Amino acid sequence: MTDAAKSIIAAVAKYNPPISKDSRLATVDPAYAGLPALPRVTFDGETALSPGTYQFIGDMPGKGDRVVMQPLGGSGGVWVIAGVVGGSTGLPKDMRCYTKGILAEIDAIPYTASPYAVCNVPLPDPGWPYRIMAGGQAFYQCDVDQAGEDFEFESRWDAVCVLDNVATGVAVSRQGIGRAGAFTQAPMTFMLSATVYTGVHTVYMVLIRRDGQQGLEFISAGGTGMTVFQVPA
Repeated sequence: MTDAAKSIIAAVAKYNPPISKDSRLATVDPAYAGLPALPRVTFDGETALSPGTYQFIGDMPGKGDRVVMQPLGGSGGVWVIAGVVGGSTGLPKDMRCYTKGILAEIDAIPYTASPYAVCNVPLPDPGWPYRIMAGGQAFYQCDVDQAGEDFEFESRWDAVCVLDNVATGVAVSRQGIGRAGAFTQAPMTFMLSATVYTGVHTVYMVLIRRDGQQGLEFISAGGTGMTVFQVPA
C-alpha cells in the first residue's frame, strides 16, 4: 500500500472522534441543504426537530445522516455534532477500498488497441457523496509491431485510471509514464479527486499509447492492477 493510501486511511479516524458518556444519537434534518446554514437535528427519543442549529466537528453532515451529539463542558454544555455514524440509507459512512488485478499474463496487445482496458472496479452506491482515490501499476514489455518484428524501446504507453468510459472518461489518477522495453513498470500516483460523486460509477485502469508503433504484453500478472477508494466527502 502506498504512503498516500496509508495517509487517507489514517485520516478516516476523524469520522470516529472520542465521545463522552453523555453523548446522544440524532438524525440530521432531511431537508438540510448544507452550508452556509448549520443543520438542525432530531434527537433519538424525540419527535420534533431542534429549534436551534448545531456546529459540527470535521466534515459537514448530510441530510438524513445519523450523527453523534456531544456536549461540550458536560451534559449542561453546548451540543455539537461530533461525527457521522450512518447515512440516510442506514449504511455506514466510512471509507471503502476495492482492488482488482489481472489473473494471468496477457500476450500481444496490438499497438492499435489504445486505450486498452486492463481491468475495472465497479463502485456501488454507498448512500452518501464521495470522492474517488485511484491508483495502480502495470508491468509490461514491448511486444511486436504490426509487421510482426520485435522493436525494443520504441513505444511508450501511459497507465491511467479513468471514470466510466474507457475512451473518454475523466482521469481520476495521475499518469504513470513508461517506455516499453525489455521490462517496464508504469506506476500511478494516488490522487484524491476534486469532484464529489454520488451513485454508481466504474473506474477503469487503461494503457494509452503515446508514441511509437509497438504493442506490448503483460509479464507480471501479480503486479498489474489497481486499488480504488471511496472517501466520504
